[in-house]
Order: sequence, then structure tokens, then C-alpha cells
Amino acid sequence: MIRWYLRALEKKPTITMAISTATLMSTGDVLAQTAIEKRHQHQNYQPIRTLRFFVFGLTIAGPSLRLWYKTLDKIIPAGAALRPLKMVALDQVEVVYSLLTCFL
Repeated sequence: MIRWYLRALEKKPTITMAISTATLMSTGDVLAQTAIEKRHQHQNYQPIRTLRFFVFGLTIAGPSLRLWYKTLDKIIPAGAALRPLKMVALDQVEVVYSLLTCFL
């Protein structure tokens, strides 16, 4: 399964990233509603909310994050001192707020 995913990521990176992001976001929402918020399918569970997370991940978050991470790799060259920290800092400062604004 991992080989299949990595092969798909190589052949069609944007589509694969979009589907992965949508799946993770909608799964996270299902877990949030059922485990954290204690909603169950017949008791206030909101499938429309889960669908919104899926569509947002598929159409906005997945493709834009793919482009952002590709750009981030070019901005901070491999082997740079403290590269992971710099990447996380840039990610948190530049992208998080724009995606959050789109989501809200």
C-alpha cells in the first residue's frame, strides 16, 4: 500500500496530495465529532460538516499545500543549517493564516 501511494505521489502529485488531504481532514472531523464532541450518528452528528472538510481538503488545502511545500523546498536549500526549524517557522508565519482565512 505504501509503494502504491508513493508511486501515485510521483506520477500525479497534486491529485494524490489533494485526495490525501481531503481524506485526512474528513477523518479528523469524524473523530472530532464522535470521540471528542461525543456526537454519534443518530445524535447530532453533522455529515455536512465532514463533507465540507473533505471538499476544502480536496479543492483548496491539498493543492495549495503541494505548491507551498514545493516552493518551500526551493526557498530553503537542502543542507541549510536548522532547515527543519526554518521550514516550520516559515510555514507557520506564511501559510497557516491564509488557509485559516480561506477555511473560515
